[in-house]
Amino acid sequence: MIEQNKETMGLGPNGECVCHRCGYETRHQAGVPCQEVRCPDCGVKLMRKGGHHHDLAMSRRKPGTAPADQT
Repeated sequence: MIEQNKETMGLGPNGECVCHRCGYETRHQAGVPCQEVRCPDCGVKLMRKGGHHHDLAMSRRKPGTAPADQT
């Protein structure tokens, strides 16, 4: 059996796309990668909530901080 991880396979049709800068969230659209969608509030590329890049961005955030519009 071939081992797969979330970097090489999609996370499925359900889920959320989130802005790591301001916290904006929207429902993921099947067939449209979150990174192809821009945040309507601040213009950065969205990330799949729970995906590799989102996890990486959250791990780099300083403890106790929140997205810019939620502070």
